[in-house]
Amino acid sequence: MRARSWAIVLGVSVALNLFFVGWFSARALQHGEVHPERPGHGLVVGGPRRTWQRDRSFEWMSESERAELRPRRRGLRGARHDAEAAMRAEPFDAERLRQALAVLRKETDGIQASVHEYMLRRAGAMSADERRHLADAQWGPERGPERGPEHHPEHPDRSVNGGR
Repeated sequence: MRARSWAIVLGVSVALNLFFVGWFSARALQHGEVHPERPGHGLVVGGPRRTWQRDRSFEWMSESERAELRPRRRGLRGARHDAEAAMRAEPFDAERLRQALAVLRKETDGIQASVHEYMLRRAGAMSADERRHLADAQWGPERGPERGPEHHPEHPDRSVNGGR
């Protein structure tokens, strides 16, 4: 082959390599992004979109607390799977779904109670600034009046959830 042919082959090779490196990089970055909504979990109806995302779930927990929750979270995934299977089953069995949802609710409530207990213990030993940081990490930064009446601790009588 002549030098010109080699130059063309080399140019095409470099162009293809750059294209594929860029494409794979874009895919990797796209999958690494944190999305405000989770696709495939039904329609998102009403309400403002969240503008913040936690960097890591329960970052404030100790590793031993997270390790304690791992098997329970796996059980929760199993309960969700069972509820989904009951919902999709043919013929539909309402009682099977009712029982699967009851188990799912019990698992969810148990894990949530444990998380709240860990949070309560942690908050008891924190300063006011540390507690604000924990609240921001768990529920997002306080944004002021636009959050709505359920987020106004200075007006507990306006609170939808009794002041939380």
